[in-house]
Amino acid sequence: MGANCLAQTNALFRKNLVIQRRNHRSNCCLICFPLLICLLLGGVQMIVAIAYYASSAAHRPRIDCGYCTASTNSSSTDTVGGLVCPTECPLPIAPKWPPVLQLPPAPDDMDIGSSASTNLTGASIRRSKTPAATFLVTGTNQSFAESVMSNMLPKHGELNSAADISNIADFALGTDAMRFISNGAEELGSDFDHHNHLFFLQRSCTPNATLSFLVQEGSSNFTKDAECIEGLFLWREDSSVINSESYRVYYKEDTQANQIASAYDLTSSNLNKFNLIVSYNSTYKGDTQLSMSLSSLSFSPILLRVPRLLNLVSNAYLQLRGSDTKIQFEFIKDMPRVAQQELPIDISFLVGKLVFVWMIMLLFPVILSNLVYDKEQKLRTIMKMHGLGDMAYGIISYCYFLLLSLLYMLFLVFFGSLFGIKLFILSDYRVQFVVYFAYINLQISFAFLIATYFSKVRTASVTGYLFTIGSAYLGEYLFRPIFEDMSMSSLCPKSRLD
Repeated sequence: MGANCLAQTNALFRKNLVIQRRNHRSNCCLICFPLLICLLLGGVQMIVAIAYYASSAAHRPRIDCGYCTASTNSSSTDTVGGLVCPTECPLPIAPKWPPVLQLPPAPDDMDIGSSASTNLTGASIRRSKTPAATFLVTGTNQSFAESVMSNMLPKHGELNSAADISNIADFALGTDAMRFISNGAEELGSDFDHHNHLFFLQRSCTPNATLSFLVQEGSSNFTKDAECIEGLFLWREDSSVINSESYRVYYKEDTQANQIASAYDLTSSNLNKFNLIVSYNSTYKGDTQLSMSLSSLSFSPILLRVPRLLNLVSNAYLQLRGSDTKIQFEFIKDMPRVAQQELPIDISFLVGKLVFVWMIMLLFPVILSNLVYDKEQKLRTIMKMHGLGDMAYGIISYCYFLLLSLLYMLFLVFFGSLFGIKLFILSDYRVQFVVYFAYINLQISFAFLIATYFSKVRTASVTGYLFTIGSAYLGEYLFRPIFEDMSMSSLCPKSRLD
């Protein structure tokens, strides 16, 4: 019985070879299709690279990276800021920046004595009287919540110029800068440049109270001033009241209410346990994706500055308990980086992922059409009449489509790597093999399943191509935004100290 099955498999394999030899042109075009796509993308990438480097050589001065290397040992570790190195140079020590709170922008209809201006990054600059930063508070124990909030903002008497970054960490700094697109690597220090206005929060401010400190900007220093504004903590009965008020303020239904910086829900906290829910405005993260017809451009999310909110209330709780422990949040910084000599634009990612999804799924309608062809031409019935079993037919058909798919994927990865497409170069080839091998097996199995519902090749072919195009669009524009989020979770972060 085993020999009979093997003989049937061998006969069917020879029959398929004869049929595919007649269709050798179609098969060669199918397998070489990745060559055409990769050649097109690689050629465009090469043209862009030549134009970019030619333009850079003609218009950019020669960059000397000696300063970044020589300043590694001499750079101060206690000052705000640090080295400023272009992307073409390595950055061995990243600048340090104090944590900052996100404050709401000034209302458009507020008379502040002088009009607000906007810099190139979209940051609003207020030059005069500033409203208080409002924080809403709720919980089951009002007296406990009020005691915690009374310790939220560190008290400072006579203000002096802060000597180093550890002294600045004792102040609750804030900014009302609004941005629409992230500044990328410069996002962390964008609040401490010459243009943006900086504040520090106090329970009450003396007239003209200002905090001054030095900021290192490469080889030079400048003085940055922070204006004092009051932090106002308002008690609300429960979280539903906070939600309702936040909604009305955000959509400007209540023009008389103060803009809300954030909200705290202390739930059932007491001196023995600390449960906390922090509410913040996630719309400050800006647009992280720009969708176009065939592709999408992704941007880094704008900082939401939530950690400082948790740090302040945690220290206030520890102080209320009479503990000497303090969570010192001195600075944030980026990772050191190496010199970036590569082209900043990658064509393969610019055209989007849909092109590559279509390339990989292109075999599905081909496999489906081949299976339905045997049904339409009654070849499957004739083979059964000659004693060909279902097992032999399934094994040889599956192996043939698997071999065709493996060759297709091999050519795709080979030509993609040959022409420098980063999608294939930056991914481990072993991981790619596992992913592609699993996918093509699922694709073949799915084609066998769907083939049972068709009796005409034309109908199956049209349906297969519509499924290929439609599923790629659904995955990119429907499921991807749901399951993939570049920014931090939109859910409220929770903190618990027991």
